[in-house]
Amino acid sequence: MTGDRYLKNIAAFHLEQQLNFIKPDTRIKIEITPSHWATLLYEAGGKHYPLHSLYNPREEANRWAQSQDDETELFVMLGFGLGYYAEALLNNKERAEILAVEVVGGVLQAALSLRDLHHLAANPRFYLLAGEGEEVLNKVDYIINQSLYKKIEILPMPSYRFIIPEKIKWLQEQLRQKFIQRTVNLATIESFSFTWLDNYTENFLSSLGDNNISSLKNKFTGVPAILVSAGPSLTKSITTLQLAKGKALIVCNGSAVKIFERYGLKPDLLVSVDGDAANYQHFKNLVTEDLILAYPPTIYPRIVSEFKGRRYVITLDTFPFVQWMDYLCDRQTINIRSGPSVANTALDIVYQMGCNPIIFVGQDLAYTGGFTHAEGATHREEIPQENRDSFLQVKGINGDTVLTSRSLCSMKTWFEQYIRNKAQESRFFINASAAGAHIEGTHVMPLTDALAKWCREDIDLKLLKKDTKECKEEKNLSPERFYPVLTQLQLARKDLGRIMTLCKEELDKKIAATGESTRVTWEEFETTAKYFQAIDKKITGMPVFQYFMLPEISHVLETINSFLVPKVNEEKGLQEKLKLLVDTYALFSRALVAYGAHLKTNLNKMVDDLEGYIRALERKEEKPDE
Repeated sequence: MTGDRYLKNIAAFHLEQQLNFIKPDTRIKIEITPSHWATLLYEAGGKHYPLHSLYNPREEANRWAQSQDDETELFVMLGFGLGYYAEALLNNKERAEILAVEVVGGVLQAALSLRDLHHLAANPRFYLLAGEGEEVLNKVDYIINQSLYKKIEILPMPSYRFIIPEKIKWLQEQLRQKFIQRTVNLATIESFSFTWLDNYTENFLSSLGDNNISSLKNKFTGVPAILVSAGPSLTKSITTLQLAKGKALIVCNGSAVKIFERYGLKPDLLVSVDGDAANYQHFKNLVTEDLILAYPPTIYPRIVSEFKGRRYVITLDTFPFVQWMDYLCDRQTINIRSGPSVANTALDIVYQMGCNPIIFVGQDLAYTGGFTHAEGATHREEIPQENRDSFLQVKGINGDTVLTSRSLCSMKTWFEQYIRNKAQESRFFINASAAGAHIEGTHVMPLTDALAKWCREDIDLKLLKKDTKECKEEKNLSPERFYPVLTQLQLARKDLGRIMTLCKEELDKKIAATGESTRVTWEEFETTAKYFQAIDKKITGMPVFQYFMLPEISHVLETINSFLVPKVNEEKGLQEKLKLLVDTYALFSRALVAYGAHLKTNLNKMVDDLEGYIRALERKEEKPDE
């Protein structure tokens, strides 16, 4: 009987691929409590620890569940045990979803053998994952990625804090980092949805005339690079950087350029990526004639238009419409990794240029001394003492504990993952910041020692300033090169009109008519669903949707895919099922119409500007001597 129950539970939870993990464990013993409910004893260090109450496991779980936050929408439970805590949460938090992650195979084997858990497997609000290490972490991350708009809480099973503390601590920290990363990315997507496109439209022609950073790929192989950020500790290091001039490629983030100017220093390469107007403050009144800028065409436009020095355009991996335009122009590009900060992007630039070692300076990722930036930085602020309790504490570069924020912690996580992924490629990463957070994977070294060891020879930086063969080929500005771009932009504008028509005259009318239905048959529901799906297929198949619209309404699609679609599938009542389906496509249509109205203006300007640009090139070809 127990064997049948075990196999049925395995099938119900679709755990067939985890059988190597779900095995009996001699450290685990079953005990029946006075309330007649089973508990488990786990042997560790010669002692037996109960996973649940030795008297009444269900009552204990119920009290625990009642004490949890009523506003939480997704509980991530680290530990399933015999399922009592999951059942209690489902009963007490009727709006919440529960994701239970069992990391002890023997415990899960006992649970699947002892109890009939079909009621949990059938509950649409409950998920069960099993495994350990990166494998199970990736599965959890996938579900979290579908729940970006929900309030999420991590809840270790109480007994696991004592039985397997190191494993639970590791899981909590890894999940915390992923939550931070998701939150920061999501906030950025929502707040810049129009700004990125508007900036690209303004920078469109300028970026066509600038060389792509791909012309510098691997041109600086083996050359040391110093990546300078405006963390508070830069104040201590800025004068020492003068010793590195001509001995290393000094790359400065936009936020640090005013500090360089203040000390009479000039970086070899300046990197800036932010699209908001606040980024312009770093460049306002800046003398740029002798500087070199690497920028994406989605940057704040005045930075580009007022920059007098040489410019390299970079193609970030987050903007499909930029990559598409580059492809149509037959432009040689490399995708540069984007991240939460310009410093993350700058790291990938120097890496792809071939630099080694890469030395971090001023990369505090913490509020060193209670400040946000170094002295002289445009946005330097002091963190009020009364606000400091709300920040995070992480391991410092000097072995101490430092104060940081979620956004800075997200940048730190990005660096660590990047360095980890490059571990087999014989690159050396040095953290020579004078203070701040420890970045795993870097070698900590004082800046003076790093310069003495790695930056002793003179290096040739002329390649940054002169046109390489690749640069000259790229600056072939014949009108024929831009005819395909113009054709595709005109087609995109036409297709956008088709999308707006489909939304207003097809989707919206069907939505209004369907909303008046009082009685629904299954045949009517299926007919309506197929009608919506056909229009959906038409819209999503158009290039203008794929390259321009999809990235900018991604947060709406996340909501649809992670919340509305599952609800439609789960709902049994036809009337409510149809209502949810209508709500799904109504949200889709509203997002397309709202963004489409804005996109129409941008496409019109891009077409007009490019037509004028091509006419100017044609006239130049006709009268080359003028």
